[in-house]
Amino acid sequence: MLLRKHAVRARRGAVAVETAVVLSLVFLLVLGIFEYGRFLMVYNMTEFASREGARMVSVQFTANRTTADINVITQQVKDYTRSVMGVTANQLEGLDVTVTRLDPTTGADSGSWNTARYAEPVAVRVTGTYRPVISLILPTNIPVSLQATAGAEAN
Repeated sequence: MLLRKHAVRARRGAVAVETAVVLSLVFLLVLGIFEYGRFLMVYNMTEFASREGARMVSVQFTANRTTADINVITQQVKDYTRSVMGVTANQLEGLDVTVTRLDPTTGADSGSWNTARYAEPVAVRVTGTYRPVISLILPTNIPVSLQATAGAEAN
């Protein structure tokens, strides 16, 4: 009888240890899924914001505008792109929005966006560094750099 009580206690202890091990692995998996989903949300919102910024800059009419006017429009595009990101902009450290003209043949930066002729590509590039809250599965720093391109319509 005494041996039987000891075996029941030993099984309870083994069940407690097994439960702790399994629950910690499940908890780690759930947190990893949560963090990866958060990264995908930030990535998608950044992509959407860069696309909206490219749409905005592509329809800006720049003929007969002063340099000050161009700088104001550029800042408005940058601010609009950040505002489209909403609170996800806070998830990227060193967030930078760049507006540029692209070379139609190579795709390389080729000067100020306001020099683009009709149908030439203009781009909005959003860069930053994503830092996961829980860096157990993902790297501690994930560089994010997205670019959206649109053809200039107004020049």
